Amino acid sequence: MKVRDEYLNLTYDLSGSISKNRFRQELLWGLSKAIDKLDDENWYAVVFDYVCDIELHYDSELELYQVKVNKNQNHFTLTDLLKHKDNSNSIVGKLMIPLQESRVCMKGIIVTNRFLSNNGQVIDAYNEYNLDQIIKPDSPHYKKLIKELNVSSIDCSNLYFLHTELNLINPQNEIIGKLVRYFNETYSCEPKKPNSLYCMLYDEITKKACYEQEINSYDELIQKKALTKEGLINALKLYRDYSDDSIQDVHKWIEENISNIRQKTIYKRKIEELLISLNNDKTLKCLENEIIEKCKLNDDLLDGDINTVINNLDQIFGVKLDVYDKDFKYVFFIYMVKKIESGVCYE
Repeated sequence: MKVRDEYLNLTYDLSGSISKNRFRQELLWGLSKAIDKLDDENWYAVVFDYVCDIELHYDSELELYQVKVNKNQNHFTLTDLLKHKDNSNSIVGKLMIPLQESRVCMKGIIVTNRFLSNNGQVIDAYNEYNLDQIIKPDSPHYKKLIKELNVSSIDCSNLYFLHTELNLINPQNEIIGKLVRYFNETYSCEPKKPNSLYCMLYDEITKKACYEQEINSYDELIQKKALTKEGLINALKLYRDYSDDSIQDVHKWIEENISNIRQKTIYKRKIEELLISLNNDKTLKCLENEIIEKCKLNDDLLDGDINTVINNLDQIFGVKLDVYDKDFKYVFFIYMVKKIESGVCYE
């Protein structure tokens, strides 16, 4: 069974979306996972904070991750993992709910910088450790879990524990290091402005993690909550070959013409959003072409200074950008003016 056909039947939880901003390690672990999978030949998407903290979606397989990062280096025990209050589920329980509900091939994995200890013995979990080895039907932990979930039996064969080393002080350094290695191995060069690339990706996944509106389809889920392999590769390519001079022209125009520092900062962030959207949003790309064709047929729209032209374009095409905020819309129209100034209408 395909993941897209089954996924929206799973119980989801958006209660942690706001707190994601305080736990950037979780987001960066998900971004790190997306980078690690770039060599995978298959389609995939990393979903941020919907059914679980981080999710890895394939066409017919699904991996759910509960990421637990703590400066406290004490070991996790099964008692810790099964601890819960009456109105909430335990760490294990949160993973077992979708594992029990799903009809697709699925794994649930607890990811943490803490070791796992059972009966005083530390378990080697640098590779995924299958928890059904210690949550057995005759154990008190098993009985506690079926009571929590209010079921008669459970199957823990797809439930795992993974210990991983996490940089809690400067996690962004590891991400930038992975990006540099990927560029060297794939493009035989280093990325242009790696810190800017990191910031763009981090802003994008933060926006996805914090999206809390109702999701009505799997396609909408991928658009609003996921970073896909294709989207990530397209974003990386922008930092390999900065071939669109119009983007640089937008940067320069904002730098020279916007005096308010706060507004200038907002517009620069919108340029980064625009870079991603131009590669991922087919509707926006079609609108770009539509504007160019319109200006070829009616160059009266270009009669005036940049703000006059932006106003002309906004009156005709602004309604098609209502899904974006006004700052994004303004930056997009600056981009279109700069693209038109480059002579694209006369090619």
